This record gives sequence, structure tokens and C-alpha cells, in this order.
Amino acid sequence: MRDDSLAATFIQAAWQVNRLLNAEFDKTKSEEGRVTVYMAVLHELRARHLSMAEIIRIAGIQKSTATRVVDRLVELQMVERYDEPEDRRAVHVKMTSTGKRRFDEMWERSIECVLPLFASLGTAERAEFARCLAQTVAASGANGEAHQADGKREAALSR
Repeated sequence: MRDDSLAATFIQAAWQVNRLLNAEFDKTKSEEGRVTVYMAVLHELRARHLSMAEIIRIAGIQKSTATRVVDRLVELQMVERYDEPEDRRAVHVKMTSTGKRRFDEMWERSIECVLPLFASLGTAERAEFARCLAQTVAASGANGEAHQADGKREAALSR
């Protein structure tokens, strides 16, 4: 069974959180300036090195935008580019110690920015919301990877 109101509520909540985070961090309005793009890339780089193709997929951006994002992060000394020895055409990106420190600071500020949204929820409601949200994220293709085909996505929502 399709639940348009649930989907609409989720989309509106995502937009609101996006606006909150962008208001907290952004100084520009360009796509590569959006904090959500930087945070998605940095969050993944915190755990592992990424190819440019992975950055494009994770952040859901075009190749030219990914290049500008990485250029900016290199300029801020948060990441470094390196060539893959086996394939010199393949460019990879890794986070620097400065990047890890600054990402951790941004992550903490992000959490502080969003926490007030849950102030009206009790402990049990928060736990249930976190469980449902984690399940939703997992169904979407974790870590921003490609979404399921429309039919599969709709089937998942109807469960």
C-alpha cells in the first residue's frame, strides 16, 4: 500500500534538515558549495579512500561538480589526490589529518544543529524513530549510493 503522506513528510523533513545544515555552514549558493555535498563526501572519506567515480555516485553530482568539490577540499587541506599505481588515469582521494579534525568539528556542529528537532520526542519515540530511519536509509541504498529502481522502491514503502 502506497503512503503518499509518509513520503511527503519524509521529503519535507529532509528538506528542513538540509536547510538547517546549509544555513549553519554555507556561505555560497552553488551546488558544490552545499554543505550536504561536502559532508557526504567527507563522511565516506573518513572511513576509506574514494575514486572520483565513487564521489560522483555518493554525492549524486556531476563529474565537473565533483572536480570542483575535490579542488576546494584540496585547497582547504582536507583531502589529497593521488594516482592509482596500476591505472594512472584513475584519481583517488584520501582525507588528511586536517580534514579528519575539521570533519569531526562539522559533524559535531551538525548534530547540535539537528538535535533540537527531537526535543518533543520521548526516549521510546526517539529510539523508534532512529530504528525506522536507519531502516529507511538501508532500503535507499546506504551511504547515498544509487537508489533502487522505482518499482523496488515503491514495494519497499508499501511493506
